[in-house]
Amino acid sequence: MSAIDLAGNEEQFLFVADYMSRCGLKARALKLYQQVAKTSPGRIEPYLQGLTLAKSLSDISGIKWACVGLLSQSWSKEDQKVGEDAFRVAKATYESLLKESKSSEQKRALRETIDTLKKWKI
Repeated sequence: MSAIDLAGNEEQFLFVADYMSRCGLKARALKLYQQVAKTSPGRIEPYLQGLTLAKSLSDISGIKWACVGLLSQSWSKEDQKVGEDAFRVAKATYESLLKESKSSEQKRALRETIDTLKKWKI
Protein backbone atom coordinates (compact mmCIF):
# COMPACT_ATOMS: atom_id res chain seq x y z
CA MET A 1 0.00 0.00 0.00
CA SER A 2 1.31 3.44 -0.85
CA ALA A 3 0.82 6.83 0.75
CA ILE A 4 -1.49 7.84 -2.07
CA ASP A 5 -3.75 4.86 -1.29
CA LEU A 6 -4.15 6.27 2.20
CA ALA A 7 -4.64 9.90 1.19
CA GLY A 8 -8.15 10.86 2.13
CA ASN A 9 -8.43 14.47 1.02
CA GLU A 10 -6.92 17.01 -1.34
CA GLU A 11 -4.53 18.39 1.26
CA GLN A 12 -3.01 14.95 1.68
CA PHE A 13 -2.75 14.50 -2.10
CA LEU A 14 -0.94 17.84 -2.33
CA PHE A 15 1.39 16.80 0.48
CA VAL A 16 2.17 13.48 -1.24
CA ALA A 17 2.74 15.24 -4.58
CA ASP A 18 5.14 17.69 -2.92
CA TYR A 19 6.99 14.84 -1.24
CA MET A 20 7.25 12.91 -4.52
CA SER A 21 8.59 15.99 -6.23
CA ARG A 22 11.29 16.43 -3.61
CA CYS A 23 12.22 12.74 -3.95
CA GLY A 24 12.77 13.14 -7.68
CA LEU A 25 9.47 11.65 -8.85
CA LYS A 26 8.54 14.86 -10.62
CA ALA A 27 6.53 13.38 -13.50
CA ARG A 28 4.36 11.38 -11.10
CA ALA A 29 3.96 14.39 -8.82
CA LEU A 30 2.76 16.46 -11.79
CA LYS A 31 0.11 13.83 -12.53
CA LEU A 32 -1.08 14.03 -8.91
CA TYR A 33 -1.35 17.81 -9.13
CA GLN A 34 -3.42 17.36 -12.28
CA GLN A 35 -5.69 14.90 -10.47
CA VAL A 36 -6.29 17.36 -7.64
CA ALA A 37 -7.03 20.13 -10.15
CA LYS A 38 -9.65 17.95 -11.85
CA THR A 39 -11.56 17.51 -8.61
CA SER A 40 -11.05 21.12 -7.47
CA PRO A 41 -10.39 23.37 -10.47
CA GLY A 42 -10.69 26.47 -8.28
CA ARG A 43 -7.61 25.59 -6.21
CA ILE A 44 -4.48 27.37 -7.34
CA GLU A 45 -1.88 25.21 -5.55
CA PRO A 46 -1.92 22.31 -8.01
CA TYR A 47 -1.44 24.70 -10.93
CA LEU A 48 1.33 26.69 -9.26
CA GLN A 49 3.25 23.61 -8.16
CA GLY A 50 2.48 21.84 -11.42
CA LEU A 51 3.88 24.73 -13.46
CA THR A 52 7.13 24.60 -11.52
CA LEU A 53 7.41 20.85 -12.13
CA ALA A 54 6.40 21.06 -15.79
CA LYS A 55 9.03 23.72 -16.42
CA SER A 56 11.73 21.63 -14.73
CA LEU A 57 10.67 18.59 -16.79
CA SER A 58 10.31 20.62 -20.00
CA ASP A 59 6.83 19.07 -20.22
CA ILE A 60 5.04 21.18 -22.83
CA SER A 61 1.59 19.72 -22.15
CA GLY A 62 2.13 20.21 -18.41
CA ILE A 63 3.13 23.83 -18.94
CA LYS A 64 0.06 24.40 -21.09
CA TRP A 65 -2.21 22.74 -18.50
CA ALA A 66 -0.80 24.81 -15.63
CA CYS A 67 -0.84 28.11 -17.54
CA VAL A 68 -4.43 27.64 -18.67
CA GLY A 69 -5.43 26.59 -15.16
CA LEU A 70 -3.82 29.63 -13.59
CA LEU A 71 -5.18 32.03 -16.15
CA SER A 72 -8.71 30.71 -15.81
CA GLN A 73 -8.75 31.82 -12.16
CA SER A 74 -10.09 35.11 -10.91
CA TRP A 75 -7.25 37.15 -9.48
CA SER A 76 -7.49 40.10 -7.16
CA LYS A 77 -5.51 43.18 -8.09
CA GLU A 78 -2.85 42.17 -5.58
CA ASP A 79 -2.50 38.70 -7.10
CA GLN A 80 -2.78 39.68 -10.77
CA LYS A 81 0.96 39.07 -11.10
CA VAL A 82 0.36 35.30 -10.92
CA GLY A 83 -1.74 35.40 -14.08
CA GLU A 84 0.73 37.69 -15.80
CA ASP A 85 3.59 35.34 -14.92
CA ALA A 86 1.68 32.36 -16.31
CA PHE A 87 1.07 34.26 -19.56
CA ARG A 88 4.77 35.09 -19.83
CA VAL A 89 5.72 31.44 -19.27
CA ALA A 90 3.30 30.30 -21.98
CA LYS A 91 4.59 32.88 -24.42
CA ALA A 92 8.26 32.15 -23.66
CA THR A 93 7.63 28.42 -24.08
CA TYR A 94 6.00 29.02 -27.45
CA GLU A 95 8.89 31.17 -28.62
CA SER A 96 11.34 28.53 -27.43
CA LEU A 97 9.45 25.87 -29.39
CA LEU A 98 9.68 28.00 -32.50
CA LYS A 99 13.45 28.32 -32.11
CA GLU A 100 13.95 24.63 -31.32
CA SER A 101 11.68 23.48 -34.15
CA LYS A 102 9.67 21.14 -31.93
CA SER A 103 6.74 19.27 -33.40
CA SER A 104 4.14 21.29 -35.20
CA GLU A 105 1.47 19.79 -32.94
CA GLN A 106 3.18 21.15 -29.82
CA LYS A 107 3.59 24.56 -31.44
CA ARG A 108 -0.05 24.62 -32.56
CA ALA A 109 -1.30 23.63 -29.09
CA LEU A 110 0.72 26.32 -27.37
CA ARG A 111 -0.18 28.90 -30.02
CA GLU A 112 -3.89 28.16 -29.37
CA THR A 113 -3.30 28.65 -25.67
CA ILE A 114 -1.60 32.00 -26.21
CA ASP A 115 -4.38 33.13 -28.57
CA THR A 116 -6.95 32.18 -25.94
CA LEU A 117 -5.03 34.06 -23.27
CA LYS A 118 -4.88 37.16 -25.45
CA LYS A 119 -8.67 37.04 -25.76
CA TRP A 120 -8.80 37.14 -21.96
CA LYS A 121 -6.59 40.24 -22.19
CA ILE A 122 -4.04 38.93 -19.74
